[in-house]
This record gives sequence, C-alpha cells and structure tokens, in this order.
Amino acid sequence: KMQNIFKDIHESPKEMTGPIVLLATLSFFIFYTLPYFNPISDHSWFTDLVVAQTSAVPGSMTANEIAEHAHHAHYLAMGLSIAVATIGILLAVLMYFNNIISPKRLSERFGFLYDWSLNKFYFDENYNRFLYQPLLKLSDTISWLDWEFYDKYFINGFGRATNLLSKLSGKFDYDGIDQGLVDGLGRITDAGGKNLRKIQTGRLQNYLLYVVAGILVIIIIQAF
Repeated sequence: KMQNIFKDIHESPKEMTGPIVLLATLSFFIFYTLPYFNPISDHSWFTDLVVAQTSAVPGSMTANEIAEHAHHAHYLAMGLSIAVATIGILLAVLMYFNNIISPKRLSERFGFLYDWSLNKFYFDENYNRFLYQPLLKLSDTISWLDWEFYDKYFINGFGRATNLLSKLSGKFDYDGIDQGLVDGLGRITDAGGKNLRKIQTGRLQNYLLYVVAGILVIIIIQAF
C-alpha cells in the first residue's frame, strides 16, 4: 500500500553491516568465557590472557590472598546493584500499587530528596547546563571563526590574491611578452623586410649604381 515510500529504502551494504554484526557478536559474554559458559567464571581464554602479573610466588600465601580478593571483587558491585534495584521496586509497589506508603506524605517529609528523585537528580538539567550548552557555544564560536575569519579572510582572501596575481601575470605575459617582445620583434623584422625589399629591384644597373655609390663613400671617408 505504501510502495512509493518503501521503494527507496534498502539495507545497508555489507561494508557497513559486517562490522556491526561483528561488534554485536563480540558483545555476547560467551565469547569471552569460552570454553566455559559461566559469565562470572574466573577461568576463560580472556581472563587468562589479561590476568595480572604479580611478584608473589605462585602457591604462596600472598598469591592465594590476591587470587581470593580478585575472585570476590565483583560480588560487591553486583550485590549493591541488585539491592538498589530491589529497594526501588519494593518502594514502587508499596507507594503506587498497595498504597501503603503515601507519596504525598513522603514528598512532604523528604522534600529535598523526593524532588531530586522526581527530577532524576537533575542529571539532564546539569548535563544541558554544564556540558551541552558550553559545548554548543564553543562549537558556535569555532564555527564563526571558521566561516567569518578562516574561510572569508584566509581562504577567500588567498583566492582573491591568487586571482589578482594571475590577472597581473596574464596582462604582463600578453601585453609585455607576447605583444611587446615576441610580436614586436616580429613586426620590426616584417617592417625591415618590407623596407629592404624596395631596394631589391632585380635590375643590374641599380646594383652597379649601389656599388659605385658605395665606392665613392669609401673614397670620401678615406680622403677626410
């Protein structure tokens, strides 16, 4: 029914889906616990690979104590997270399901804590005020500097300077080199050839006249 909408929707290429599938596969705990299936096991190919190297001699009291503490280190975090979640669920049942605890009276008695809890400890507000807005202003400032200063003055200025230099270079090349030197030399040669062509009549008597005139000029020069 909506082929006109879905006709242009297609799956991402393998170059994109491949890494995503690989990362999704690596997110399963079983990848790190092999050859065991226990997610809290201390023995797996990954834990054996990253096990801390201590100076205690294996089998000694110090080594056994370190191993024992490492074995139970994660239990505290796991127990606290489960306890907090359980307390939250029980309070929600007592307050909003069984109505044993009055949310209104609780909010009046613990107003500060209740207000914090109701507003998620103002995490979003603080995030917006102290992180998001400063970064947004910083990005706006950087964007302004990039566009108003770098692009307009440096990049565009460099482009304008290059354009002006190319025009000057082109004018000098055309008017000075081409028209003045190259074409000018050609015009001089052409004009000289045209003028010299006038004395080349092809008549023998004219050439004899030039020879006699030349001899007379030489004699006059030698005489004076």
